[in-house]
Amino acid sequence: ADANTQYVINNRFALVVSGLNHKNRVAEYSTPGANVWITAYGGASDFDDGPTIATAYPSGDSTKTWDSDTKKNYTYAMAGTSAAAPMVTGAVALLLEACPNLGWRDVKYVLAKTAKKVDSNNSRWLTNQAGLHFNRNYGFGLIDTKAAINMCQNGYSNLPSQKWVESNITLSKDINDTESVDINVNHDIKIEWVEATVDIDTQNASDLDIYLTSPSGTKVQLIQSGTEVDEYHIPNGDWMSGGFRFSTGALLDESSSGQWSVSVVNSKGVAATLKSVSLKIYGY
Repeated sequence: ADANTQYVINNRFALVVSGLNHKNRVAEYSTPGANVWITAYGGASDFDDGPTIATAYPSGDSTKTWDSDTKKNYTYAMAGTSAAAPMVTGAVALLLEACPNLGWRDVKYVLAKTAKKVDSNNSRWLTNQAGLHFNRNYGFGLIDTKAAINMCQNGYSNLPSQKWVESNITLSKDINDTESVDINVNHDIKIEWVEATVDIDTQNASDLDIYLTSPSGTKVQLIQSGTEVDEYHIPNGDWMSGGFRFSTGALLDESSSGQWSVSVVNSKGVAATLKSVSLKIYGY
């Protein structure tokens, strides 16, 4: 699966959270994607496999609790991104309590700038031209609420109004192995978010890998082949036909101006024709 196949979470307004286990590694249930922003603890997939998350249990009939919890108001067996996402919600609440003038873009920005790199030997880590670490499993890393509050309380200025630039190209190229398309962007803004809409005529879209390379040379995998798109109710096979939008925040604070490249890798040799590529870059 790939989180970048869901429009509801691969847009710039979403704050996509990955789940971390007790070993500071991505949990097996967590879905990777170039649109993942931040990571929080979600525990092991099952309380028998390792520590999970303790939480209140409103129904009062939990069987997975401590003996001293006679009213059974708690459970020690919560886990998943259903635990990680509420942790980020709580962290954002604390951040806004400390710095109530932050906008939604500022919240995302501060969290990204202060996140901790975890699982440093993981091969998916990249460092963008602005010096920010990013990983399809972890986004910018593990949320650090204290560091985020410290940043916003010590000289932080809210981001300027958001701008965007667009560029697109129409073509008709068969994708035999790897096909790359260059797109020039003439306007210079600092990047917050990039959308790449790719139109590929194929009945085997899930067999393709797509990469985006910024003018600074940072290469981000937008989609990984083998993605189980049926899980998200996307018609299997031709779901890129007509254009599908992929997104990423991995290029945060890089410059938009220059030559971009979108590469499609067809390692299985399926019939596929690249029809168009459109970039929309948000920033300030």
